[in-house]
Amino acid sequence: MVVFIENENDEPIESVFHQNIKSSLSMKNAIVITFKRRVGMDYKQYLPDIDVEDGKTRVMNNLALYCRLVGKFDGLKMAEDIKNAVLSGDDTRISHAAHALKGTAANLGFPIVLKITAEIEVMAKAGQNCEHLMPALTDAAEALAAAAQKFLAAQK
Repeated sequence: MVVFIENENDEPIESVFHQNIKSSLSMKNAIVITFKRRVGMDYKQYLPDIDVEDGKTRVMNNLALYCRLVGKFDGLKMAEDIKNAVLSGDDTRISHAAHALKGTAANLGFPIVLKITAEIEVMAKAGQNCEHLMPALTDAAEALAAAAQKFLAAQK
């Protein structure tokens, strides 16, 4: 088992401390890794479209990797795929397209798109018409694209 401990100051955490942690947590063979969180980064400005902190935790707080993933994300195309599936009336296709976007949104920290696509997926699986959600999905995907562009520009 690996235990990650945030070290808020620059002082090294002594191995005695590591041993105390291992003993108190009953993990004699645990590997204790300490890290220092970057202080001063405020990502609240990208909410509600992007929850950067949540997304970064999915990639072990690797900001560079997170930025690459956000940069590759094409939510507008994925939303278009859902809209085309809705127009076709194929509930299985709708469900699969919504599930794909929902999973990506969950992993990258896109809460609004996540909520809308989760609702679309549930409705499609139940055979219910979800056409009324398409304007909300389009708006959310467009807002997300703008927020992502702003976020990525600020990281350069």
